[in-house]
Amino acid sequence: MLIAGHQLRFTAIVAVVTGVAVVLQAQVWLAKVGQSNLLGPFLAGVLVREIAPLITAFILIGRSGAAMVAELWTMRARGEVHALEAQGVDAFDFLVVPRVAAMTFAGPAMTFAFVLIAVTAGYLVGFSTGATRLTFLGFVDDMLDDLAMRDVGAAFIKSVVPAAMTAAVACQEAMPMSPTTNDLPAAVQRSYARSVLALVAVFGLTTVWIYLR
Repeated sequence: MLIAGHQLRFTAIVAVVTGVAVVLQAQVWLAKVGQSNLLGPFLAGVLVREIAPLITAFILIGRSGAAMVAELWTMRARGEVHALEAQGVDAFDFLVVPRVAAMTFAGPAMTFAFVLIAVTAGYLVGFSTGATRLTFLGFVDDMLDDLAMRDVGAAFIKSVVPAAMTAAVACQEAMPMSPTTNDLPAAVQRSYARSVLALVAVFGLTTVWIYLR
């Protein structure tokens, strides 16, 4: 909850910009080609299933993942991890498991918030510029009508798995480091690179498994 709360303001800003860009342009161009009825499927397939979990994952990787590496490395450098182990506390259970659990929750929570903010911002701008004349409830209902369970499942997997893997990778990079090493910047870079590779793999495999089988 704390991770999602810390990133919510930044996520909201990105969601507003994305919502205005994606939703407004979709409304305008689909109307120009006489396919306004495809707005619901477009938003369900592109915004909910792909864009929202992807951008949210990058936010968690770039902000929370990097911060997690630095935090755990600092704890090792200050001897806090050694002090926990000396008291018989399992550092893995005390430090790693809660972080992975928190990120696992933060992924779908932030993705849901991203979709809600992006759709609302896009609708408000579209309505104010005359791109759409639907009511907000009608606009949302149009999108939900074309949101299949597999779209929801894909979005859930793409938001949960990369978030959990980001935390796991960050902890794996930071925990074994010697407290005297100066390799923190390299560890942050490795964590970022490995998390992005995991994100790409999850997105690709999920798409193949759900939509191409």
